[in-house]
Amino acid sequence: QSMQQDQLSINQAAARFNVPAPSTISLWQRLYNEGGITALEPKPKGRPPMSKPFKPFTPTNKPVTQMTPQELMQELEYRRVETD
Repeated sequence: QSMQQDQLSINQAAARFNVPAPSTISLWQRLYNEGGITALEPKPKGRPPMSKPFKPFTPTNKPVTQMTPQELMQELEYRRVETD
């Protein structure tokens, strides 16, 4: 905003605000023009948290006729691993 109001060049703005690299000013200007002030906010660092924790399968004692297809597949997978 200061560059527009005072008609400053990138180098003049870098000198006024004591920014060592004028390329930083041009990056900030591009981000601001594309996304507004929210584009200049810091981004979260690090790996995002896992969506849901791993829950190991525990076999149920339900009759096969009452199990859903997904439960049947989990039961089969469990039995195969158990057999191996």
